[in-house]
Amino acid sequence: MTDTQDRQPCAAKGCGRWSQGFSRYCTTHRYRTGYVHSETGRILRKGRDLGPYLDMVDTYLPRWRDHAAMQAAFRWLESLLVDGSTYSGPVRVHREIARELRRLRLDGAKGETMFRKVAAVAGYAHFNVRTWDDGPCHTVNLAHHMLRAVPRPGAGKVTGPAVYALGREVRETLSGLLLQFWTAIERDTMKQQQAHDAIAAALQTEPLA
Repeated sequence: MTDTQDRQPCAAKGCGRWSQGFSRYCTTHRYRTGYVHSETGRILRKGRDLGPYLDMVDTYLPRWRDHAAMQAAFRWLESLLVDGSTYSGPVRVHREIARELRRLRLDGAKGETMFRKVAAVAGYAHFNVRTWDDGPCHTVNLAHHMLRAVPRPGAGKVTGPAVYALGREVRETLSGLLLQFWTAIERDTMKQQQAHDAIAAALQTEPLA
């Protein structure tokens, strides 16, 4: 029988597991606080969460691909692959970011493919503002998914501080463009929905003979 006299319940709200080691949290919530900077945060799922927004990015990005702001964003993302991050904190974190950016470059990542992943995360946040915390967890998700713009065979596990630091850089640089991108998409989809509703209402009032 395991002795649990000195163990405490996990400090995360609603969790019934035991804390692990010297941590206040269970294994799951310890990982979350260390990686996504939130005990209740999570990494968005590629298919179930981001799938609809990746589809929208693929639909609308060609419309604005040649815009000067979009081209500048692509160039900046590609500059990260060549010149590296401007992060100036602990050397260990800087080296970890550099390692992942170098891997992306060797695996053939392009600015547009990186932007596609970042934009999908921003889209999820834009359309789920009531349920998604637009804080450190969102910042981590931006970098987490950008680092998966191309397959990562054999890549090492990236630590929370490195992902968060890169996410802050991406967020601070692209936030204005991402906001306008999704605002324009929302406006366009609303027009489509209004047209759909108007047609449906007219048909209900007077069906085609």
